[in-house]
Amino acid sequence: HPNISKSHSRQVAKIAEEAGVEISDPAREFSADFLRRIRYLVCGNSTLLLEAALLEVVPVFLHSMSGGVLDYYGFVRYGICEECKSDSELLDLIFTNELSEFTPSISGLNYFCGSYGTSFWGQEQTVANEILDHILDETSPISFKDVQTGYFHK
Repeated sequence: HPNISKSHSRQVAKIAEEAGVEISDPAREFSADFLRRIRYLVCGNSTLLLEAALLEVVPVFLHSMSGGVLDYYGFVRYGICEECKSDSELLDLIFTNELSEFTPSISGLNYFCGSYGTSFWGQEQTVANEILDHILDETSPISFKDVQTGYFHK
């Protein structure tokens, strides 16, 4: 994350290497590609925590990577991610396997992504395009009920 100093980044890289944990450089790899091949994501204030949770990767918010601003997006408050107040707490969670037991809050995921868990999940672009096509067509009125019942999503 751009908020992390080079010295802290080196420190995190050393801890990760010792623990057998892989880190990613966003300048060299797309986040989606990285998230598809990991089980846990550890970072500070980043929307990657939400992306990870939505992709069933365990997201961990690490205070020391927060840049001094705790829970900027509210992901900890809404139960989207696990919270670690120190590097040693993170290592304890990794080595005791407690991270694998974490499940993000469904209501928290819905707060940030309204389509999560609905028939529209993963189809947002298609639904939006169908609604826009109907609006531009001007041949039939559109109602919110049509959208809710999936009239436009076939």
